[in-house]
Amino acid sequence: MTTPTGHLSRLDPEEVARAVTAFINTTIMSRSRQIQPDDDLEMAGVDSMALLKVLLFIESEFIAEVVREGMGWAEVP
Repeated sequence: MTTPTGHLSRLDPEEVARAVTAFINTTIMSRSRQIQPDDDLEMAGVDSMALLKVLLFIESEFIAEVVREGMGWAEVP
């Protein structure tokens, strides 16, 4: 979440939810079984392997951002 001026903005929970939902819908769910941000993933049929994919997506997309914002997260080497 870099602004046009190059400054980092705060992570917006709704933006994160939209990004995670889009990832799940494009890489895990079938086109006929799309989810919404407030859906229960277990009830939607997302299994443990799919949850690992979601976790890796969140880590790759957002953890470095949290570190740069100085919120106390540390990347594991």
